[in-house]
Amino acid sequence: MKKAKSSGLIIIISLVISSIGSGLATWKMFQFRDRLHQFVDNSQWERTLSENGMYDKNKIIFFGDSEIDLWWMCPSFGIFPIKNKGISGDWASKAVNRFKKDVLDEHPQAVVILIGTNDLGNGQPVDDIIKHIDVMIEEAVQSKIRVILCSLLPVRYQHIQNHPPKILIKINQRLKSLALRHRADYVDFYTHLTDQSGLFRKNLTNDGLHPNWKGYLCMSKILLPYLIHILANPTPFL
Repeated sequence: MKKAKSSGLIIIISLVISSIGSGLATWKMFQFRDRLHQFVDNSQWERTLSENGMYDKNKIIFFGDSEIDLWWMCPSFGIFPIKNKGISGDWASKAVNRFKKDVLDEHPQAVVILIGTNDLGNGQPVDDIIKHIDVMIEEAVQSKIRVILCSLLPVRYQHIQNHPPKILIKINQRLKSLALRHRADYVDFYTHLTDQSGLFRKNLTNDGLHPNWKGYLCMSKILLPYLIHILANPTPFL
């Protein structure tokens, strides 16, 4: 009888210890999750930068659609004073209406613009896409904000139908000319992300439209020298 009670007590103690261990493990898991979320959630990371005065002197705005919105700034650029103003599903024709609030009123040192793929995917004319991007660049230049204009990204899979590579190349050629006319920097992501068929490289995208983490890593590597130059030479756009 005593032996049975002793065995029962041991089982209870084991269950308690196991429960405590499981609780600690769960707590640590949530602690790690929250810590990780701090670095991959752009709004939380921007709050951290703001609290530490990182935006006081220089600021760089990333402006665009989901291809900007989904870009994790902390893992990509560390403590660079970047604010992400990407909105998933946005069009150039719509974004022009929020450009003043999200860019001009922030008085950044520079703005990185990547937008237009949703316009194209919804059948908007190339001329209209270029026109609205032109308006945004002109407003930035007038406000002495340096502009980094990015090419549209390639696509693959089902997105090819609404984003024909020939049209993407045409738009990017016009964006490059636009940047030249405004004396803005032009970043050619398209060439670096395409395979020999002119499609988004399989290892750099999961859905054929957005970069995966490897795609963003590639883009960050391409863009980083431009950001370093701007932060190292914080002179107004002339």
